[in-house]
Amino acid sequence: KNPTKKTRSDLSSTTNQLTKQNDDLNTRLQNTRDELISSQEQLTELKSQTATLQSTNQTLVQQRSQLKEEVSTLQSRIQMMTSEHQDQQKQKTKRITALETELTTEKNTANKLRNQLRELN
Repeated sequence: KNPTKKTRSDLSSTTNQLTKQNDDLNTRLQNTRDELISSQEQLTELKSQTATLQSTNQTLVQQRSQLKEEVSTLQSRIQMMTSEHQDQQKQKTKRITALETELTTEKNTANKLRNQLRELN
């Protein structure tokens, strides 16, 4: 055999192997780039969603704070109105008691006067 021919054959075989390895590496590199692009797109979307959620959370926290203030204000008003109502009820009860006492006194006076009239007749 011709040594040059063998060397050329070996060289051609090595070149073919290297070409195939290079093609495989290029394919893997492209796949990796595609995955990176996809991951970057997902990251961008997640960052956008995170910003939206943070904004929504901030809005909800503010609304919660406002609602707490409103609840506090309403509770204070309820307490004040309840106290006023109780005071009014006490005043009404006193007035009713005073009227009942006055009515009883007038009835007693009317009975005494009737008795006196009977005695006179």
